[in-house]
Amino acid sequence: MRYGEILAVFAARHPEASATLVSDARGVVVSLSGSLDMAVSEDFGVLLSSSLELAEVGRPFVVDLSGVAYISSTGVGTLVTALAHARRRSIPLSLRNMSPAVRDVFELLGFLPFFPDEAANGRG
Repeated sequence: MRYGEILAVFAARHPEASATLVSDARGVVVSLSGSLDMAVSEDFGVLLSSSLELAEVGRPFVVDLSGVAYISSTGVGTLVTALAHARRRSIPLSLRNMSPAVRDVFELLGFLPFFPDEAANGRG
């Protein structure tokens, strides 16, 4: 499956959410808008997993959360699973543009330290 097909499947299942993916010489950026809650998390996880399989080893992979106003613990779990997948493939995964509310959930659950600062990867 290619990036466009992965996004189309997600869009068909979740018209209330929006996901985009940009792949260029610097790496891959996946952006999500909407809530990353229990209803969306499983399919967003599939989108991330499939995208990570297509990503080139060693190239940065960024998840842009600027459009996410709410994240559930299930959503955080989806991103933790993606981080583990990325590490197995030697792909540096980072998060970008977390709102204060989203950042608070990561801090509350204790997962923020596991995600590198996206700016440290030279893509800030």
